[in-house]
Amino acid sequence: MRMLFAVGALAIALSGNAQAVVVNFLLTGPGGVGLTSGSQPVVPLRPGSGGIGIGGIEFDTVNNSFSMDIRWGSQWPGLGFSDLSAPAVTLTINGAPTSNSTNSTVAPVLLDLSNRANFTKSSTQGSFIGSLDATDLAASLAGVGVTDFANLLLAGNTYINVSTDVNIAGEIRGQLVAVPEPSGFALLSVLVFSAGVRRRRRFTPSREHNA
Repeated sequence: MRMLFAVGALAIALSGNAQAVVVNFLLTGPGGVGLTSGSQPVVPLRPGSGGIGIGGIEFDTVNNSFSMDIRWGSQWPGLGFSDLSAPAVTLTINGAPTSNSTNSTVAPVLLDLSNRANFTKSSTQGSFIGSLDATDLAASLAGVGVTDFANLLLAGNTYINVSTDVNIAGEIRGQLVAVPEPSGFALLSVLVFSAGVRRRRRFTPSREHNA
């Protein structure tokens, strides 16, 4: 009985916390998963890579803060995209309602991170590792407010674009795709199953009693 009561309490708690606070993102594009070439039709496609460092890419839907750890270049073993054709020039997050990972649409720049101190422009070990709190994010956005940016981000309609002097329109690109949170109800189902097994064991007569 106590187990069933605990399951019920957990169900109530989970239902009240169904909305994720921190949303994590993966990168994808026309060349595959990760940071990929092919942001423009003139750039030959190359296989993608993870492109995401240990810090990940996260958006806090309550505090409206955004953090990102992305890397490219052969000096990031197992993490970075292959070397760029030249040092990076710009790093932007672009977005529009029609932007998705299956096309080469050039969407407006929403967030320009090119002049940030934590943008390393190296072609062989480039990265952006940093975060923006709500105030910084609001002041840095172009043409949209934080709410509109969040809506585009969560809908999968934004992408990271890194350009070089060789490919000024963009050499590598990664569409930001939200990672579904593991449902807390998976844990609930385990507890329900456990409670059922325990109840069954408690009330199933033993073989000795049946003999």
